[in-house]
Amino acid sequence: MKHSIPDNTFPTKRQKGKRQFTAPPDRPGGPQVYLGPPGPPPVTVGNSQVKDNKIDLLVQQYEQFVISEDESIDSAFFRFNTIITSRKALDEGYSSKNCVRKFLRALHLKWRAKVTAIEESKDLTSLSLDELIGNLKVHEMIIKKDSKIVKAKGEMRSLALKAKKESSNEEGNSKSKDEEYAMAVRDFKKFFKRRGRFVRQPRNDKDVPKKPR
Repeated sequence: MKHSIPDNTFPTKRQKGKRQFTAPPDRPGGPQVYLGPPGPPPVTVGNSQVKDNKIDLLVQQYEQFVISEDESIDSAFFRFNTIITSRKALDEGYSSKNCVRKFLRALHLKWRAKVTAIEESKDLTSLSLDELIGNLKVHEMIIKKDSKIVKAKGEMRSLALKAKKESSNEEGNSKSKDEEYAMAVRDFKKFFKRRGRFVRQPRNDKDVPKKPR
């Protein structure tokens, strides 16, 4: 005796691979019957409260998001993207259309000139976050390269000043030694000149009158 198979025994192409199948309890060995898509998990007051708390925390993190002076664009984007994706997972109606403006406002003041250039040359309403990050990373590489050049020039200038100072000190020491030597010679001459005044002249017998006998 053949059993008729209901129309909903097997899933359609749209349903296939998404939900489970089971056999009717009265026919354990019978054909698998598609049970249909399961409904959403029951929403309890506790689950809803936890979800709302998480969303509130993400909103706070989003509003307070800032990028420090030394933070790289990759690091900042990783933090920012984590907040956005977490928010989307909890809130299906969340829109990230203002994320580009938010990321630009969060940049450090050293990026102000670049931010102004982007705002004037790009349509922020159609600019994607990925495109913005790519643009900023290129500028970041230029900043790092310029910083290395400036640092190298500063080090060379410092070495030049140090060498000049050492040369000046050596020259000063040489002049000081020459002056000390010249002063010693002058003192030596003065000493012998003064001493010569008190040296007794030798007596000449011809000049001494003879006593009468």
